[in-house]
Amino acid sequence: MPIAPLKKKIFSGTSKIFDGTLERILNEIITAVNSGGGGGEPAPVTWNNVQDKPAIIAAGATQEAARAAIGAGTSNLAIGAGGDQAAAGNHTHADLATQADLTALAARVTALENAG
Repeated sequence: MPIAPLKKKIFSGTSKIFDGTLERILNEIITAVNSGGGGGEPAPVTWNNVQDKPAIIAAGATQEAARAAIGAGTSNLAIGAGGDQAAAGNHTHADLATQADLTALAARVTALENAG
């Protein structure tokens, strides 16, 4: 069912909104909707009519299927201590300063700066 255009002088007042501009803009929108931009059932959305979609989609019922769809597979990186291995999540670095070391160093720097 088409939308009826607004009647003249439906809005009144002194600002630009009420000088006929608002009525004109709304009637342009109503005309556009009535000429094909609305009413009836919307067209179904399918993958083929989605615009700006990525070139590659990792689609699959499971994570493994999605990785296989884009050729990602899984990593074969071994956990270890070598340069070609990934470090374990619970590893430590013995040669790094601890927070206590950094706090003590900051105190020493401050003392040296204030000694002058």
